[in-house]
Amino acid sequence: MKRKYCIIFILVLSLIISTGTAYAYSFDDLDGHWAAYYIERLAAEGIINGYPDGLVRPEDLVQVDEFVKMFITAMGYDLANGEDYWASTYFEKARQNRMIEWGDFSPVDYTRKITRGEMALLISRAADGKVSNLDKYGGQFSDLRGINLVDRSAILTCYALGIITGYPDDTFRSYGTATRAEAAAMIVRLMDKSERVLPGSALSNPAQTSRTTAYEMIRTALLHVESEVNLSQLGISLDALKNTMDKVIKDNPEIFYYNGLTYSGGWVEFEYTDIPRDELIKMQVELQQTVDTIISNNVTSGMSNYDNEKALHDYLVLNTKYDQDNYVKGTVPDLSYTAYGALVKGTAVCEGYATAMQILLREAGVESLIITGLSDGQSHAWNLVKLGGSYYHLDATWDDPVPDQDGQVQYNYFNLSDDMIMHDHSWDDSEYPKAEKIDYNYFVMNDIYMKDVDEFEDYLHDAFAGGQNEVTAMIKDYHPSQQQVGQIIRNVISDFHVNVSYSYSSNKELGIIKVVFDRS
Repeated sequence: MKRKYCIIFILVLSLIISTGTAYAYSFDDLDGHWAAYYIERLAAEGIINGYPDGLVRPEDLVQVDEFVKMFITAMGYDLANGEDYWASTYFEKARQNRMIEWGDFSPVDYTRKITRGEMALLISRAADGKVSNLDKYGGQFSDLRGINLVDRSAILTCYALGIITGYPDDTFRSYGTATRAEAAAMIVRLMDKSERVLPGSALSNPAQTSRTTAYEMIRTALLHVESEVNLSQLGISLDALKNTMDKVIKDNPEIFYYNGLTYSGGWVEFEYTDIPRDELIKMQVELQQTVDTIISNNVTSGMSNYDNEKALHDYLVLNTKYDQDNYVKGTVPDLSYTAYGALVKGTAVCEGYATAMQILLREAGVESLIITGLSDGQSHAWNLVKLGGSYYHLDATWDDPVPDQDGQVQYNYFNLSDDMIMHDHSWDDSEYPKAEKIDYNYFVMNDIYMKDVDEFEDYLHDAFAGGQNEVTAMIKDYHPSQQQVGQIIRNVISDFHVNVSYSYSSNKELGIIKVVFDRS
């Protein structure tokens, strides 16, 4: 689905010079990001660092030890790293000041991802100012039931002080992981009261506008299904507005109802799909609840990112049906292009699969993005997933058999390199990260990636001898004809002098062969 841009420039926007403080630290991946101000401020004060490649990676998830260092440094302590473990000095200082208490974290927790609730707990202990009558904020978040009293009080204290905010569906998601961007925003608000967003205050309050980026304002307005947002005080250029809008939509596929915008005199008016606002908000909540249930049922704390990716890929393929009938007729409904269509309705086309996969991976703490291009000459969308510091192509749409087959999951397009997938997919490679490795490819991970056809024939021979009736493998740089595949299978069977029928299928472009033996 191609998003519409109905940008009508009725008046030329005059650039307004911000009166807010500008920080000299700049990172290549912060252009238009909602947390740019917070991150650049912390970088200028030596609290957060970038990477040698000029990036700060605001959407990377934060580990417990990383947050504790940022937190303690923000409190004014200039500490050297520990000798045996770099973060030991920061944990020691936090305990000395009762910011971390007995039982909060054990050493095995230090390198796992910190949760939003844990950040709130630490920040509440350091925040100046007491809050009376916390009960009046008790109904602010709908998901605090079942959370212990200490954590609940910490969350509500931080909310009352303007340090944290929740989500549009009135949840806080205490057990959800946190990004570097979210951590930076919380720490700046802890340090500087003027940056806090107090309950009931408007996001576009003039005192805070100069420090609130267009990204954050647009994203918040869209998540709340607002009709318009005022950017006149930001001095944003016309090109920057379009780029920011692109990034908001790409980063937040849960905004599935956005359809375009008009622009005039600093005001952005949004156009949404033809569904009433109240119904859209209900659909938002329904989508989030569905995602939460999927994550809860398929992802556990002991799983690796690869395991999380596979579990969510399998769920999507098994529970979503490609909208083939409507695609052939040219009558695909708008919802089939969305994550809502894939996850709630169970029917989607490629963009629905890709956006659903992006949301699920994000909630599981796996970095990914959507890539758009062509497959078999048709417009197509799929995902790039980051594992072990490298990117891999994941196309859940093409791993879902058409017509739909209950219980069937394919892995032909699970974590491919650029070289592998370019046989039937194409894209503008200047716009996306390179995918050069195959370490996390499904066939490599499962030891069914063969270096040549001889190795495959030996593998098939051993599998047949061991009684396997179904064998699948990928052969490196091999694009077999039907005759070649048939001859390999007959060679294997002839060694055993038995009457066996067989069938097979192959993906010629990827060198994938699936053989099924019938020994009856």
